[in-house]
Amino acid sequence: MSPNSNALDKKCDLAIRFETNGYAVSGDTLHGRQMAGNNFLEAAAKATNPETNFLYCYSKHPKTLTDFNKLIAQFSPNLEGRHCSLLSNQKLAGASMVYLPDPNLAEHANYRLHSDVSSYSLCGVTHTTATHAAMGMLASLATAPVMPWDALICTSPSVRSTAETILAEQQDYLSWRMQSDVKPFACQLPIIPLGIHNDYYNNLPAKNRSRKALNIRQEETVFLYVGRLSPWVKANPYPMYKGLQDAAKKTGRPIRLIECGWYENDMGRDAMAEGRKLLMPDVRYSHVDGRDFVARDKAWAAADVFVSMSDNVQETFGLTPVEAQAAGMPVLITDWDGYKDLMTDGAEGYRIETSFTDDTDSTAFAFETGTLHYGHYCAMASQLTSVNVPQFTDRAVKLILDPALRKAMGMKGRKNARQRFEWFDIFKQYQNLWAELTDIRRHAASNSDHQKIVKAAPKCSPARLPPSKVFSTYPTQFITNDSHIAVLGDNALESFKKLSGVKLLTLSNLQQPPVEFISKMFQFIQTSGPEQSRTIVDIAAESGTSAVRIKMIIAQLAKKGLVSITNP
Repeated sequence: MSPNSNALDKKCDLAIRFETNGYAVSGDTLHGRQMAGNNFLEAAAKATNPETNFLYCYSKHPKTLTDFNKLIAQFSPNLEGRHCSLLSNQKLAGASMVYLPDPNLAEHANYRLHSDVSSYSLCGVTHTTATHAAMGMLASLATAPVMPWDALICTSPSVRSTAETILAEQQDYLSWRMQSDVKPFACQLPIIPLGIHNDYYNNLPAKNRSRKALNIRQEETVFLYVGRLSPWVKANPYPMYKGLQDAAKKTGRPIRLIECGWYENDMGRDAMAEGRKLLMPDVRYSHVDGRDFVARDKAWAAADVFVSMSDNVQETFGLTPVEAQAAGMPVLITDWDGYKDLMTDGAEGYRIETSFTDDTDSTAFAFETGTLHYGHYCAMASQLTSVNVPQFTDRAVKLILDPALRKAMGMKGRKNARQRFEWFDIFKQYQNLWAELTDIRRHAASNSDHQKIVKAAPKCSPARLPPSKVFSTYPTQFITNDSHIAVLGDNALESFKKLSGVKLLTLSNLQQPPVEFISKMFQFIQTSGPEQSRTIVDIAAESGTSAVRIKMIIAQLAKKGLVSITNP
């Protein structure tokens, strides 16, 4: 920020729902959603003018702002982040757009009810859709207070198909349950892929130096897998191991497989080690820790062919095949989920056919009841998914025997990655979407039908009613605006001072009123005449405080036995 700029004049176009775990890429675990979040944050930071704009760090705790600012400073040193609490979401009307790094629009749409459903837009994004939590988030869009100016970005046609299937089934369920044709407002479901920063992959270490560092002979054809090493919730390596072994036998050429990643547990590590020993004895093998970015970059630089036989329902997009294309190597991937749309078969590499059984009701029910936990559910789905191993072997042989083909496909891959998956271009698609959502929201302001719905919107979710409403039959009486309040005893103020330090009466997060405030309030009540009582409205007007706040204070004083409450 320049010395002459006025921070108060800055505006915010974007609020980012932020928790460090969703955007940081350091630590013992690393997931695709974190890489995607970090890349998104870089694109957002670089697209924001630090002289005129700031970004909201929208989170529960102010302390997360420190991590937020550290991350955006890596990408735009002068950019300012400011904290916006979940409890202060009325501030978001100034931002107009709230980005969520997940599909949880329902929760934040419920938060928005407390202000105004037309005050800002929500935009989420899909990652895995296989967990009960993710499926629940998608299903909840049918009943959540999402509006036409909200959107859930689907990263591939396959993901949008999943979302539409769940929503259609939920719609049918609601129509059956309510015995009426329920047609709630729907949010937008645009398809925008995830992106990468292509320039990063143009600056990888030298190929020969990287191969030497990894002890790879020049005559070896190197196949590279990058990602979590989990045969159950990521990709079963059987077709890769078996296919590479068959390719080695057919070509008589030396082959190296590098698995660049990290094991989730010892069981997975041992199972994969056993598989390599039994299935590919003639293929040399190297493991690289994918959490070590320096080592990972050497693996990217040293490889000739990228391979990923994803067969798992937890996968939705697939960043690593895009990264491989940016690094200039052909990709050998499955014709599965979001992978289908990352490249053209025969152009930037090859897609290998997959098959899946059409009857999995028992699997779903076992998962629903908890008989299968998530890992076993994914593993069972994987076991029911087959990859065409002979086809894999055939395509691998072609790539092994034809360096010119590898080079040509690699060049097409670089072009494809830059044209379709550059984050700065992807972010422009985000911005264009956000502009459209803003136009829809502003147009709705002049639409009488929309305005009726906006004005009639509830102030909170029916499942999150305030305790005074949902437990309305519990107390003998309520403290209302018309309640008369009297001070009990001659030493009420001294009693208040003593009781303010009693832990039994200060266990909650309720803010304790200052002694000076209580002193003035007691004086006002006690000088009210013979009855020596005042209504809540009177006390609020005298103190310049809202009636809501006064009722909270009176409730605390009554808890301490310092005031009486009489309703007319």
